[in-house]
Amino acid sequence: LLAAALVALAAAAILLLLRTDPTTSTLEVVTASTALDAHLARHAAELGGDLPAYKGHCLRVLSYANHLLRKEGVDPKPYQRDLAAALAYHDLGIWTDATFNYLPPSSARASRELKGQVAPSRLPFVEAVIDNHHKATPYKGDGVDAKVVDAVRRGDWADASMGLVRLGLSRGDVARATAALPYAGFHAALLRAGPRLYGANLLRAVWDFAHIFKV
Repeated sequence: LLAAALVALAAAAILLLLRTDPTTSTLEVVTASTALDAHLARHAAELGGDLPAYKGHCLRVLSYANHLLRKEGVDPKPYQRDLAAALAYHDLGIWTDATFNYLPPSSARASRELKGQVAPSRLPFVEAVIDNHHKATPYKGDGVDAKVVDAVRRGDWADASMGLVRLGLSRGDVARATAALPYAGFHAALLRAGPRLYGANLLRAVWDFAHIFKV
């Protein structure tokens, strides 16, 4: 059932993107980040063959977040290193902690491992990005940090849904990002994780997965 849903989602997303001209978008695609690479390299063994797909997901979400911030008049440049750190860890618990209820372990691991790499005053921001990227409603808070957290949330929804949920992005934005950074099996990797982590216990997998969403 889950596999059928993913196939239907992918088919719908592909049909939409095939009808969209990526040149209609002004989105600037971030195709490389040395900071992101350094964080991911630390967990290359756990990520294994899924590392390139996960890296692509992180870069697409970063590109979407930057674009959304620029549209709101916010310069994303000062946030790039902190965002690279947050995105490297945002879904990492699937691989490092073998669970679909991965937000708490991902956030906790980031807090432990990023000490000395991220300024202590910025760790709460990194944690907020991780903890709220599956929030269904806008993230509310004070200052520019809250806008950045929400931009990542919106970007992640767009990428996870293959552009069917865009939250301020256009189809052209998604087409432009995926032309430069194809999905490369990211969604299939998530699908494969279910049987690997839970075997035939579908109910437990769904139960754990449901815990990552917030209203």
